[in-house]
Amino acid sequence: MDLTLLLLDSNSRLVSYSQERGSKGSTSLLVDLKKGSYNLTAYLSPCYLINNNNNNKNNNNNGEDLIIKKNGKYEMTLMYKEIIADIFDSIDLNGGGLLDKKEFQSYTKLTCGEDEDLEDDDWAVVLDRVDSRSGKITKTGFLDLHRMDIMDCDGDTSDMLDTLSRLGYNNKMELDKASHFIVELSALDSEGVALRCDDVNGVDHTSYMQMVKKEGTKIKSRDNRNVNIYIYVTDHNACIVVDNQDDKCVVTTIDCSSSRNVRSHQKSLRHSSKLPPNTPLIFHHIVPINQAEKWILQLIDTVQ
Repeated sequence: MDLTLLLLDSNSRLVSYSQERGSKGSTSLLVDLKKGSYNLTAYLSPCYLINNNNNNKNNNNNGEDLIIKKNGKYEMTLMYKEIIADIFDSIDLNGGGLLDKKEFQSYTKLTCGEDEDLEDDDWAVVLDRVDSRSGKITKTGFLDLHRMDIMDCDGDTSDMLDTLSRLGYNNKMELDKASHFIVELSALDSEGVALRCDDVNGVDHTSYMQMVKKEGTKIKSRDNRNVNIYIYVTDHNACIVVDNQDDKCVVTTIDCSSSRNVRSHQKSLRHSSKLPPNTPLIFHHIVPINQAEKWILQLIDTVQ
């Protein structure tokens, strides 16, 4: 996972960001804040969430891996049970082995696209239908919900496939289009400080580009001095932002194909894009292919 925490003030200006990365992929941010309102944003680059369209085209899954018919009735396959159990663990945010109303509601919003909060009466109905404890759904109860869907599906797995797709699973039932993480907050003294943690799904690239432009190395394009290139490199990732300060559109190419042991979130290490006037754009998110080996980033720019 290529994750960065960005702390913004009430005017969406960058205050601080996470730099170090733990051995298990965790990242942290320690900062002294003045009185005021702040937003904490978790920015997840798409480097490890690349949708392999070629593989998906050759693996059109019609749901045969999800259900099986026994004695005239449809049941969950072992693979589907394991997937649902993994989903349960990912939305069990406190790791308590139970889903409360808020955790279950986050799941339904992701899978159904509904913004309305779950009413208490509806939550009570859910608890009454499945295995629960202390007003919360157990993992067995979560599996029960999906077993009920199978009983009513009459062999049609389209809704199940749609749900899994919304959660980031590809046609081979691999989780390659989403990544789960938990943000933990703590404070020694929070008097006068209001902190909001934004949903990662609502984040655009603007805040991250602020960080790259502030902390990265700035170079002028060889072909157009009004086009700036910002290169931000850490020990575990890199980002290249191109900022067109010209008063006309330009077509820019950033070619990183001479680099070693790296991959980009783009389909190719050589990427071209048309930039409107006075517009910045992330051209490449870069991560090493093999993190245990040395990686080198090299680039050539062309502006037309």
